[in-house]
Amino acid sequence: MGMPKHVWVASLLLAAFFTLAPPLWAASSPTETWIEGQPLEIRIQAVPIEGGANITVTLVFSNAGYAAKWGEPRLEGDKIFVNVSVSRWTGPSAQVITEDSRSFTLTLEPGDYTVVVKVNGEEAASKPLTAPPGAGGNGMSTNTLLAAALVIVLFAVALFPLLKK
Repeated sequence: MGMPKHVWVASLLLAAFFTLAPPLWAASSPTETWIEGQPLEIRIQAVPIEGGANITVTLVFSNAGYAAKWGEPRLEGDKIFVNVSVSRWTGPSAQVITEDSRSFTLTLEPGDYTVVVKVNGEEAASKPLTAPPGAGGNGMSTNTLLAAALVIVLFAVALFPLLKK
Protein backbone atom coordinates (compact mmCIF):
# COMPACT_ATOMS: atom_id res chain seq x y z
CA MET A 1 0.00 0.00 0.00
CA GLY A 2 1.41 3.34 -0.91
CA MET A 3 1.49 6.60 0.91
CA PRO A 4 -1.48 8.91 0.21
CA LYS A 5 -0.67 11.65 -2.27
CA HIS A 6 -1.31 14.55 0.18
CA VAL A 7 1.11 13.05 2.76
CA TRP A 8 3.71 12.59 0.02
CA VAL A 9 3.34 16.23 -1.12
CA ALA A 10 3.46 17.57 2.47
CA SER A 11 6.61 15.55 3.20
CA LEU A 12 8.25 16.82 0.03
CA LEU A 13 7.36 20.44 0.86
CA LEU A 14 8.71 20.10 4.44
CA ALA A 15 11.94 18.53 3.18
CA ALA A 16 12.39 21.34 0.65
CA PHE A 17 11.67 24.01 3.26
CA PHE A 18 14.22 22.66 5.76
CA THR A 19 16.79 22.11 3.02
CA LEU A 20 16.48 25.43 1.25
CA ALA A 21 15.61 27.76 4.15
CA PRO A 22 18.39 28.60 6.63
CA PRO A 23 17.90 26.79 9.91
CA LEU A 24 16.31 28.94 12.62
CA TRP A 25 19.05 28.03 15.10
CA ALA A 26 21.72 29.21 12.67
CA ALA A 27 20.16 32.63 12.09
CA SER A 28 22.52 35.37 13.08
CA SER A 29 21.58 37.30 16.23
CA PRO A 30 23.25 40.34 17.73
CA THR A 31 26.03 39.57 20.15
CA GLU A 32 25.07 40.28 23.73
CA THR A 33 27.49 42.76 25.22
CA TRP A 34 27.80 45.95 27.30
CA ILE A 35 27.56 49.27 25.46
CA GLU A 36 27.36 52.89 26.63
CA GLY A 37 23.94 53.74 27.98
CA GLN A 38 21.95 56.70 29.24
CA PRO A 39 19.52 56.91 32.16
CA LEU A 40 15.89 57.88 31.63
CA GLU A 41 16.15 60.54 34.32
CA ILE A 42 18.76 62.13 36.59
CA ARG A 43 17.69 63.61 39.93
CA ILE A 44 20.04 65.82 41.95
CA GLN A 45 19.31 66.69 45.56
CA ALA A 46 21.71 69.29 46.98
CA VAL A 47 21.09 70.21 50.63
CA PRO A 48 23.23 72.98 52.14
CA ILE A 49 24.62 72.25 55.60
CA GLU A 50 26.88 74.27 57.84
CA GLY A 51 30.27 74.30 56.15
CA GLY A 52 29.23 72.37 53.03
CA ALA A 53 26.50 70.32 51.41
CA ASN A 54 24.93 66.88 51.24
CA ILE A 55 24.50 65.84 47.61
CA THR A 56 22.50 62.84 46.38
CA VAL A 57 22.42 61.87 42.71
CA THR A 58 19.85 59.32 41.51
CA LEU A 59 19.90 57.69 38.08
CA VAL A 60 16.63 56.17 36.83
CA PHE A 61 16.83 53.36 34.24
CA SER A 62 14.18 51.79 32.00
CA ASN A 63 15.14 48.21 32.91
CA ALA A 64 17.50 46.13 35.03
CA GLY A 65 20.07 45.84 32.23
CA TYR A 66 22.10 48.90 33.25
CA ALA A 67 25.24 49.28 35.34
CA ALA A 68 26.68 52.51 36.76
CA LYS A 69 30.27 53.05 37.89
CA TRP A 70 30.50 56.12 40.12
CA GLY A 71 33.47 58.43 40.51
CA GLU A 72 34.23 60.61 43.53
CA PRO A 73 32.90 64.18 43.33
CA ARG A 74 35.46 66.74 42.17
CA LEU A 75 35.45 70.46 42.94
CA GLU A 76 36.73 72.69 40.12
CA GLY A 77 36.21 76.38 40.81
CA ASP A 78 32.51 76.87 41.48
CA LYS A 79 31.48 73.52 39.92
CA ILE A 80 31.10 70.20 41.66
CA PHE A 81 31.46 67.37 39.12
CA VAL A 82 29.98 63.93 39.72
CA ASN A 83 31.15 61.52 37.00
CA VAL A 84 29.26 58.32 36.22
CA SER A 85 30.00 55.69 33.58
CA VAL A 86 26.75 54.04 32.49
CA SER A 87 26.64 50.78 30.55
CA ARG A 88 23.65 48.98 29.03
CA TRP A 89 23.40 45.22 28.45
CA THR A 90 22.22 44.43 24.92
CA GLY A 91 20.85 41.03 25.94
CA PRO A 92 17.69 40.23 27.86
CA SER A 93 16.98 41.97 31.18
CA ALA A 94 14.10 42.37 33.60
CA GLN A 95 11.65 45.02 32.40
CA VAL A 96 11.39 47.08 35.60
CA ILE A 97 12.23 50.70 36.35
CA THR A 98 15.41 50.69 38.45
CA GLU A 99 17.29 53.40 40.35
CA ASP A 100 20.90 53.76 41.42
CA SER A 101 21.82 56.51 43.92
CA ARG A 102 24.97 57.82 45.56
CA SER A 103 25.25 60.39 48.37
CA PHE A 104 28.22 62.61 49.13
CA THR A 105 28.95 65.08 51.92
CA LEU A 106 31.31 67.86 50.89
CA THR A 107 33.06 70.60 52.84
CA LEU A 108 32.69 73.85 50.92
CA GLU A 109 33.55 77.49 51.37
CA PRO A 110 30.47 79.73 51.55
CA GLY A 111 29.22 80.67 48.10
CA ASP A 112 27.33 79.67 44.99
CA TYR A 113 28.12 76.40 43.23
CA THR A 114 26.71 74.24 40.45
CA VAL A 115 26.46 70.46 40.85
CA VAL A 116 27.16 68.93 37.42
CA VAL A 117 26.49 65.25 36.67
CA LYS A 118 28.47 63.89 33.73
CA VAL A 119 27.37 60.58 32.19
CA ASN A 120 30.01 58.88 30.05
CA GLY A 121 31.99 62.13 29.92
CA GLU A 122 29.10 64.34 28.75
CA GLU A 123 27.26 66.87 30.92
CA ALA A 124 23.82 65.36 31.52
CA ALA A 125 22.27 67.38 34.39
CA SER A 126 23.06 70.26 36.74
CA LYS A 127 21.62 72.02 39.75
CA PRO A 128 22.60 75.23 41.58
CA LEU A 129 23.70 75.10 45.22
CA THR A 130 24.44 77.83 47.74
CA ALA A 131 26.75 76.78 50.56
CA PRO A 132 26.10 78.70 53.81
CA PRO A 133 28.83 80.12 56.03
CA GLY A 134 30.61 77.38 57.92
CA ALA A 135 31.85 76.88 61.41
CA GLY A 136 34.87 79.07 60.90
CA GLY A 137 38.54 78.27 61.30
CA ASN A 138 38.36 77.28 64.99
CA GLY A 139 35.53 74.76 64.53
CA MET A 140 33.18 76.61 66.91
CA SER A 141 29.66 77.47 65.85
CA THR A 142 27.81 80.61 66.90
CA ASN A 143 25.73 78.58 69.38
CA THR A 144 28.89 77.19 70.98
CA LEU A 145 30.37 80.69 71.35
CA LEU A 146 27.14 82.03 72.93
CA ALA A 147 27.05 79.14 75.41
CA ALA A 148 30.69 79.73 76.36
CA ALA A 149 30.04 83.46 76.88
CA LEU A 150 27.02 82.68 79.08
CA VAL A 151 29.08 80.32 81.26
CA ILE A 152 31.78 82.98 81.69
CA VAL A 153 29.21 85.65 82.63
CA LEU A 154 27.53 83.33 85.18
CA PHE A 155 30.89 82.40 86.64
CA ALA A 156 31.86 86.09 86.97
CA VAL A 157 28.53 86.93 88.65
CA ALA A 158 29.01 84.07 91.09
CA LEU A 159 32.59 85.15 91.92
CA PHE A 160 31.86 88.88 92.15
CA PRO A 161 30.70 88.77 95.83
CA LEU A 162 33.84 86.83 96.77
CA LEU A 163 36.12 89.33 95.07
CA LYS A 164 34.41 92.27 96.81
CA LYS A 165 35.50 91.13 100.29
